[in-house]
Amino acid sequence: MSNSAIRQIETGNIDALSAFHVNKNREYTQFSRGKMQANVAEISLSQAQVMRESLNVGTRIDAAPAHCFLPFAVVLPQSSPYQFCGAVANGTPFIQASGGIWEIKSKQKLDYVATVFLREHFLQNFQTLTGTEPEADLLTSRLTQTSSTLQRHYAHQVLEIMQQIIAQPTLLQDDNIQRLMCSQLLKLTVDIINPALCAPEPMNQFNKRQQGINRVVEYIREHCQQLPDITQLCQIAQLSERSLQYGFKEMFGITPVHYLRIIRLNGAHKELLTLDKSTMSVAQVALNWGFVEFGRFSRDYKALFDQLPSQTLATTIS
Repeated sequence: MSNSAIRQIETGNIDALSAFHVNKNREYTQFSRGKMQANVAEISLSQAQVMRESLNVGTRIDAAPAHCFLPFAVVLPQSSPYQFCGAVANGTPFIQASGGIWEIKSKQKLDYVATVFLREHFLQNFQTLTGTEPEADLLTSRLTQTSSTLQRHYAHQVLEIMQQIIAQPTLLQDDNIQRLMCSQLLKLTVDIINPALCAPEPMNQFNKRQQGINRVVEYIREHCQQLPDITQLCQIAQLSERSLQYGFKEMFGITPVHYLRIIRLNGAHKELLTLDKSTMSVAQVALNWGFVEFGRFSRDYKALFDQLPSQTLATTIS
């Protein structure tokens, strides 16, 4: 299957596999005995690309991606031992393939998920989210240690986003949803690189923080259907992500993303109460408010309003 945004290949041909990876300058070398089988799924978004690649035999991959790209990855647990840029992968490593040329060699099976960003977009938003400039090591191809919790969360969320898009390719036609997915992928990557973002922050500048939060609350009230992401909210607040998070928890007991979700759920609730059932469905209302996971939308909706969206819709015609 292939189109301009979603591309997949299943092949035992190493040359075909190399050719599939456009602008990545990849070369594959098989090192263990067996009939190679490779499966790759790649999805291109406006500011990012997400990918899963699986190889069933020991293989070395050499790559020299274009300078404009910054790739990051997590190798999934079912993989065999591997090395990245000559370093043995121990613990719960996170792969930075962001220093230009890199290589990975697996003993047997290799299965990984990756996020690839436009360099300028990533670095600019990294500074907005963290309040600091990225360190030089960020642009070095290497293994870094992270927690098993962050590693699993990254892999799970990347795979979930891919599954959503492959199941509903029309989601990519909505610029707001596509931008939100790019933002989710970027935040996942920034969080795994900077676990210190989760550390408590002293509440010593609450006045400045409160002013920023008030600006965000007002912006969300007017623009929630445009699905502002955490980077935009930090810019509006003129605060780092950590400062914004703790300010919202201090004032509302929830994160800004959770607050935005509640506002969107309320918007969907009002629409379901007033829409014309003959021309609109629950699924369409969910998409109107940026909910692409219909099952989660229903669960969150019921948790907030004590009824399913379909039950709210039914009340409009009773």
